[in-house]
Amino acid sequence: MKSFKQVLVETAKPRSRVLLFGRMNPPTRGHEENVLNAHALAQKHGAELSIVGSHTQDANKNPLNSKQKLRHLKRAFGHLPNTSISTSSPEQPNILNQATAAHKAGIKHLIIAGGGDRAAGHLKLLRQYNGVKSTHGFYKFDKISGVNTGERKEGISGTDMRKHVKAGNFDKFKANLPSKIAANENHSRELYHDVLSGMTHKDDFDRESYLRGQNLRLGTIVEDAQTGFTGRIVYRGPTYVTVQVNEDLSFKRWIKDVDVIAEAPEPPVALINPFRSFLAHAQGVRDDETGAEIAAQNKLALAGIDPKVDPRITQNHVATMRKIRNFRKMED
Repeated sequence: MKSFKQVLVETAKPRSRVLLFGRMNPPTRGHEENVLNAHALAQKHGAELSIVGSHTQDANKNPLNSKQKLRHLKRAFGHLPNTSISTSSPEQPNILNQATAAHKAGIKHLIIAGGGDRAAGHLKLLRQYNGVKSTHGFYKFDKISGVNTGERKEGISGTDMRKHVKAGNFDKFKANLPSKIAANENHSRELYHDVLSGMTHKDDFDRESYLRGQNLRLGTIVEDAQTGFTGRIVYRGPTYVTVQVNEDLSFKRWIKDVDVIAEAPEPPVALINPFRSFLAHAQGVRDDETGAEIAAQNKLALAGIDPKVDPRITQNHVATMRKIRNFRKMED
């Protein structure tokens, strides 16, 4: 039997939690708007606010590591009462893991905060797994709701901030930082240099290389920038990939919205060359046809199928060569 003191303590705990999960790499004035709106929402519901930054780090979209991000997030928002700030981890990487932790803490009403599209996507996913045990663990809430706490602002996104750093423009970078960081010159410069040190001057995503099967190949391990889920690419479309997280969960994402964790090895040259030739000569063939050919080729290559003995490769090759011939006729 619980003691009277335990009952009082449990009664005093918030039964609702507002969860704000995102990359915030780096934190911006736009993120501050989201956080302040989420905090006001938490106060309205007598809830606690949980700010969770994703842990993914790469030179292109995520220059801050989790330790750096946590330090800067606490400087920006650590003054807010009844607010916890943390980052995800390789062991607890996504929003379903955060929901599991909230369930264990006794939360009954989980409120998802964020921009319209992102909050809606998280809400749909969380409701799908409410009461379902899977690789993330288990959670069951009486209610899961979502609130739009601010849309992406043109000119002050994380992408824009990284561009300012790449261009060496500290003043523009500082102007769009959260107010608490912007008010401190040392903290502003530290964040600027942390972003700079984590970046390399890479070109934007090369879609032509993608269509040639040179990146985001089948089997590549990626992280979804929206949810933090990690999975394996199982299908390659012309502008998107399908990511398989586990037997129960897969989703489509634009190729620009996934971050590579481990690139799959390149398929055998014998399998790739016909499609490289096709892409080199058949300009104007519809992207969905091209994507289907690449997907079929890569799927077989990943499975280690020998093109000399497997009839499926021969069929695909013949179909590809036919497209090349038809296109050349149109050129003539």
